[in-house]
Amino acid sequence: MPHTAAKKAEFDTPRKLLLMPYAVVPLTMLIVLIDQLFLGGRFKSHFMVMPESLLLYSLFFNLPHVAASTVTFFDLEYLKHYSWRLYVPAFIIVITFILFPSITLTPVFALVVTLTTIIHVVGQQFGLSVMLGVPPRKIRYLWMWLAFTSNILFLYGYAAPPNIRPYMEIGAWIGMAAFLICSYFIYKATTTPLGKLYVTGIVISIVWAAALFLSYYLFLAILIPRVVHDITAFTFYISHDTNRNKGRVRNMIYETISFLKVPVYILCPLVAILLAFPISYFHFVKGQEWAYKIFIFLTFMHYYTETFIWKKGTPHREYIRMR
Repeated sequence: MPHTAAKKAEFDTPRKLLLMPYAVVPLTMLIVLIDQLFLGGRFKSHFMVMPESLLLYSLFFNLPHVAASTVTFFDLEYLKHYSWRLYVPAFIIVITFILFPSITLTPVFALVVTLTTIIHVVGQQFGLSVMLGVPPRKIRYLWMWLAFTSNILFLYGYAAPPNIRPYMEIGAWIGMAAFLICSYFIYKATTTPLGKLYVTGIVISIVWAAALFLSYYLFLAILIPRVVHDITAFTFYISHDTNRNKGRVRNMIYETISFLKVPVYILCPLVAILLAFPISYFHFVKGQEWAYKIFIFLTFMHYYTETFIWKKGTPHREYIRMR
């Protein structure tokens, strides 16, 4: 496949746009303030649930950005380029489900899903930080893993038995303290004002989410990283799909519905939501196992492909340009 990145990426994505999702942090702070001052904690008592159990949340978050990522591969040139890197892991997941049909119901599997989700969701922000001026040094990886560790300890400490929870919280706060110290050095080493703002956004969002966990605002604590992650992801998918299908529609799904004359930057989130909603509904609301397995298949494929499709030299990366 020919590579002419400079000509291909005509739809620029402003770097400042990556700060926009962090608006969820002051928004959740305002919600907590109103709840404590005027509602007597009723919001907290009514939303002591996982966000995925709410239909409106599932309509826009979690699976839709995974669907948007999947849609990018409905392109003959992409399928030819990635070939075995897609087919082999897809085959392994399907065979695993066939040979071990009950594996998705085990506690170990649930733990794997949770840990990989945290690493994927939180890791995105640290990976993008390099594009905004954070130096790609070894301390950045320490910074990232301290955030992972403290988040995981806070999450599992929330549901841990009373005799274990205090120790997990202590470990989480030690990890958080180390994360903040590391953040100071990262901030000092960051070369751009926008990068410094981005680092500040990461730090505040992680510390605030931890505080929400400890205050039993479970819904809001999970909402923050999810909103930041999904909106950021859609920023890239919309940019990629617009550039890739400019002039000539290459994506098979977009080509099928091209008679609608709807711009790709609108189709991208719309198609993703429409594809994801039935799966989310039958999984999260109806508890259907088949929907859960489709959800897991798409999610694991998404986690896997995101580790390489945006790297320099890939077809996906050629259709992204930041300014």
